[in-house]
Amino acid sequence: MPAAPTLTPCAVCGRRNPPDAPACELCGGLLRGAAGPGAGPRSAPTTPAPRRAAAPGAAAGPSAEAHAQATARILGLPEPLWFLVLGAVLAPVFGLTPILRYTGWFLTSLVHEMGHCAVGLVVGLPAYPAIRLDGHAVAVHQGPTLVLPALWVSVLAGLAWWQRRHPWRAGSLAAAAVALLLLLATGGRELAFLLGGHLGELAFATLAFHRCLHGGFTESRAERAAYGAVGWYLMGSSVALCLGLVRSAAARAAYGENGSLGLTNDLIRVAEDELGWPLRGVALLVLAASFLPLPLGAAWAWCSRDQSTTST
Repeated sequence: MPAAPTLTPCAVCGRRNPPDAPACELCGGLLRGAAGPGAGPRSAPTTPAPRRAAAPGAAAGPSAEAHAQATARILGLPEPLWFLVLGAVLAPVFGLTPILRYTGWFLTSLVHEMGHCAVGLVVGLPAYPAIRLDGHAVAVHQGPTLVLPALWVSVLAGLAWWQRRHPWRAGSLAAAAVALLLLLATGGRELAFLLGGHLGELAFATLAFHRCLHGGFTESRAERAAYGAVGWYLMGSSVALCLGLVRSAAARAAYGENGSLGLTNDLIRVAEDELGWPLRGVALLVLAASFLPLPLGAAWAWCSRDQSTTST
């Protein structure tokens, strides 16, 4: 009885192919033992080497990368903390020369006015930003509409129902929908719009700190240092402004006179038109919020790294 032909295993995918096949029928990889016209004697079939078992407790894949990133040290400091410190050192660079000060002003104005517009889209005050190269920046909103808030409430309610198996997520989404309804019912849309600029700055600073500590989009050191500098600059600018408004009458007078295009600055309108508070009280409230981006960004980075580790 003739012996069965010896099949040739593919070194790439492991599929066993006929002895005269020049390439794997599954993946197309060339077969070492393929016989063809004029081919010499075929070597004995080889089987893929068995995979070596990982040592107990050894990390693999993304979890190993996250662990290495968290434990790496630069000049004696943990890598995330190093980039945070480096960002704090680089942030004052925006004030060294006129062109760099202008760059910092433009970045802050862009984030500030987009914060107004984002909040306006949520509360039903569609707005558009206007930034002039001569140092003026405003966001002007149109008349109120209920279509956008109704859409957002519907989306939040739908997401809350979709996440009903996760109580924390569902509860947070439902609370956001209720908060938006209360804001509309109490007539606080204009207040939210006016505060949206400073909230936009603090939200972007939080994102920057998160990216600095977690690794950024590209995991490059230059990107992480840049995010750290942006986070510190935005947070520091807000702290400096509000601290001056709280402590100095001269700073409050200057703030009242330097509104863009002759308009009244946001915190003055919040104090006088919306809340009936003194400017110092509103500035103190925003000052307290200005310290939140760093701890919020750090907590976000810690949760993101923890999730990426446990998911693997």
